[in-house]
Amino acid sequence: MRKWAAGLSPARKLLGIVFVVGLLLQLLLFFRGWISDDQAILLNLGLDFARHHHLSPVAKGTSGAGHIPGSLLQLLIGVPLFVFPYFKAPNVIVGVSHLIAALLLIDVLQKPLGIKCTVIFFGLYWLSPWRLYHAGFLWEPSFLYLPAALHLWACWRLRSHSAFLPSMIVGLVIVATFQIHASFVVLLLLTAILRARRLIRLHYPGLVTGCIVGGLTLLPTIVALAQGTLPPLAPQDGFIGRGLVFVFPALKSILYWIRFISLDAGGIIKNTVFFSGEWASRGPLEQILGLVIKSLYALAVASVAICAVAAYAHFRQVWKNRKAHRENGRRWIGKYTFAALVAMFILACLNPVTTQGWHVVIIFHAACISGAFWLSQKWHSGKIVYQWIIIALIVLRIPLALVIGFGHPRYRVAPLEKSIGPALVTEDLIRILPPDTLGETAK
Repeated sequence: MRKWAAGLSPARKLLGIVFVVGLLLQLLLFFRGWISDDQAILLNLGLDFARHHHLSPVAKGTSGAGHIPGSLLQLLIGVPLFVFPYFKAPNVIVGVSHLIAALLLIDVLQKPLGIKCTVIFFGLYWLSPWRLYHAGFLWEPSFLYLPAALHLWACWRLRSHSAFLPSMIVGLVIVATFQIHASFVVLLLLTAILRARRLIRLHYPGLVTGCIVGGLTLLPTIVALAQGTLPPLAPQDGFIGRGLVFVFPALKSILYWIRFISLDAGGIIKNTVFFSGEWASRGPLEQILGLVIKSLYALAVASVAICAVAAYAHFRQVWKNRKAHRENGRRWIGKYTFAALVAMFILACLNPVTTQGWHVVIIFHAACISGAFWLSQKWHSGKIVYQWIIIALIVLRIPLALVIGFGHPRYRVAPLEKSIGPALVTEDLIRILPPDTLGETAK
């Protein structure tokens, strides 16, 4: 092992350290994870398959009063519960999907960007409070990191020539993500933009094959549609184009792109117990800790300014090089991130409800790539101030992740009657929860 490690460059050793630290934080959040109404709904959905072998035509209601179609989400939750009937069993699938996503992204990026830029990207991505928050508990957006990485992996292999397998993966990913979250539209738009700009060359028989394979779990939805029993899939609240009419919801998506690069995780941090009045009324040590965390949060918000400069500088360079005659991998990745930004903005314009962070985490990896471009250039400038800023942007993610792990309601076990609504408490759900959390429900 020592001989193998000795043969690695310092950058690769650092990449390994970042990987281990992020994995340990992810495991901490996994073991501390708890449930609320959304998780109870999903667990009951999975239990319907695990215990009664029933496939539902829709998975769950959406924020716009529509429904997620298909049985894929139900299977992703129900199969682990069938194998191991414990409420955290589906969280293993979430955690493994994040691990595979990270490996796919490293595989794509290390050659065109170089190992040092990849290390900076990986620090921004793997240690991010945004990613770690979604990696530790069950929620639809938690499943989106792998489809996003798979889409980039497949598109990277389609940049110079068409091929069956990558094209099949593109089709499969889009149709499968359609059954997980409405933000599949981003991947659909991104594929269309890349194809229109001739940045990918699709193998259409492969694409169709992928759509068919991904659509197999839509069969219960098709049957319900034929029988006239299918609930509405399209959002019932708001209207398509609301983000464009009211302007702010569309512009808000750009702010999310910048915040994904920065230390700022918004409400994820502010919803922790450390910002509550209850915590402020505790002893002096708790008050000091709360003050430290609030200072860290203020620093996180301030980091948005640096990351705004990073994103602007990156896209300015991409725009200047848009007509370069000689294409290379680094330019292609830059154009991919710009296409992802455009796709996200279009989704925010069309979104019938105000865009929130979970609507756009599907392009989280692309935002981190755009930040890594500029930050790696500043690192290579040799100026110590830039290097310290980059180190701080990466290292300070660790205490922020700990704040979430020890202070967010999703990671603080509470009695069941205080965690979810009474209507969601079923006998099947009670069986897969720890007995000491049931409280009055156990009676």
